[in-house]
Amino acid sequence: EVSTYGKYRISGPKAESWLDHVLANNLPGEIGRVVLSPMLNPRGRLVGDFTVSRLGDQEFFLVGSGAMERFHLRWWDQWLPANGVSVESLTPRWVGFNIAGPNARTLLERLSKEDVSRDAFPFLTARWMEVGPVRESLVLRISFTGELGYEMFFPPEYQRALLTAVEEAGEDLGFRLAGSRALASLRIEKSFPSWGAELSPDYSPFDAGLSRFVKLDKRDFVGREAVLRLEQQEPAYRLTAMEVDALDADAWGGEPILRDGEYVGYVSSAAFGHCAGKSLAMGYLKSDVAREPGDLSIELVGEARTVRALAEPAVDPKGEHMRG
Repeated sequence: EVSTYGKYRISGPKAESWLDHVLANNLPGEIGRVVLSPMLNPRGRLVGDFTVSRLGDQEFFLVGSGAMERFHLRWWDQWLPANGVSVESLTPRWVGFNIAGPNARTLLERLSKEDVSRDAFPFLTARWMEVGPVRESLVLRISFTGELGYEMFFPPEYQRALLTAVEEAGEDLGFRLAGSRALASLRIEKSFPSWGAELSPDYSPFDAGLSRFVKLDKRDFVGREAVLRLEQQEPAYRLTAMEVDALDADAWGGEPILRDGEYVGYVSSAAFGHCAGKSLAMGYLKSDVAREPGDLSIELVGEARTVRALAEPAVDPKGEHMRG
């Protein structure tokens, strides 16, 4: 259930040019395409991270952190032109479900008459669909779990009926309700950063490993001059995936990371990776330590436990599951 995500419709004759200015990535070029984009402040620091879907020539649907919605609305307000752009919060009016896992496509096929095959509905696309009792749901082929998945958004009066339809259609597929800790376990296995944990105005896209989503060849966007300078500098800290030698307690987040007894970083989030069968964490390490970690440790329940920096995500490092 992803109703708490921040959801917005951006429209109007100047919507594309305005959104291109406030976001660091290129906008999706075709109707039905989806991109991921950071939003930066003039210092080149992260102030947002969005899924951006093009719904029309001058209409876009954005999904971001629900906790940051009031800030984002205030932030956009200061950059809005006098006319030509409408920013509408859909968060109070739309709820959402995320279905994910190897049987997610089969489940969606049972709920819709649409062709949702890999070729017809590829990764990073969006479309309006009839799903179960919902006559018109906006479905995005994307998933924060890193598994094959779909996010669907629709009016709240259909939520209970659609949940019943999903449960019935998925009964023989191993369908289970999953909560935020299951989501955390899956996204940490894929080294996916989360707003408020790994992503915040304390960090730039280069610190957080998001530089590939910042298009420096764009002529103009908020923060461009700053990130051009930051690109020439080594970040003080780098986001790093880690494996923890835990016993009966996993890390939680906020634990200092030590090397030879000295502070070299901190754990931003952690969980037991049930697919990996390991205790995992993400965190920021000083850049020189991230390059040559050496012997790292954190303290769990009063005991020093070994931490090993990982060169790639613990599960599906090439992202084949979510693209399948």
